[in-house]
Amino acid sequence: MVKHSLIQNQNGSNFKALQQDPSNIERLQKQAYSRDHYITINHSTILLIKQQSKPEWISFGDECSRIFMARIKQRKALTSIFYIRDQNGQRVEGFDAVSEVMTKYYKGLLGMTDHQRTKIDPQVIELGQCLTIEQQIRLCQQFEDSGIKKVLFPIPNHKSPSPDRYNSDFYKAYWEDIGPLVCSAIKEFFSGRHLPSFYGQTKLVLLPKV
Repeated sequence: MVKHSLIQNQNGSNFKALQQDPSNIERLQKQAYSRDHYITINHSTILLIKQQSKPEWISFGDECSRIFMARIKQRKALTSIFYIRDQNGQRVEGFDAVSEVMTKYYKGLLGMTDHQRTKIDPQVIELGQCLTIEQQIRLCQQFEDSGIKKVLFPIPNHKSPSPDRYNSDFYKAYWEDIGPLVCSAIKEFFSGRHLPSFYGQTKLVLLPKV
């Protein structure tokens, strides 16, 4: 900062002298050099401040401060879809109206009722390869906790989480505490119990094109 102030003072004195003698080539060159030197030092100072702010942001950036919450609000506003055009080409505005148009579209795309299906003919199945009795018995065996853990842990940690915000990394980190509960829920389903609908919930996210 002292060197920064010294350069400013030197530039100021040289500028006053240059005003008195504008045609002085030596002072013009000195002024150009001082200006470039000042820009270089100022740029280096800004880079240093940015580098020093990174560790501070890493340490305190995730705290529930006003800046953090304002940043979340700003990002949400930038990625939100406030208006959309329906199937008739009419512009619909408002988050509730957009949600209704999107829900109606996907219901029409996926369907709302089950279609009639014909029963499978056992004679057709027998024409192909079938499981042996031993293989059928193995499929009906009770699941072990070690087998459930073996299937869950290879799931990559960066996979998208479910609507409850918990990804596979969470279950791996706290497996000693919640592992028995997870295994119990899976065994309960395969024993013939009804699977709650929220197990299959997901999110449809529309990314606005800009």
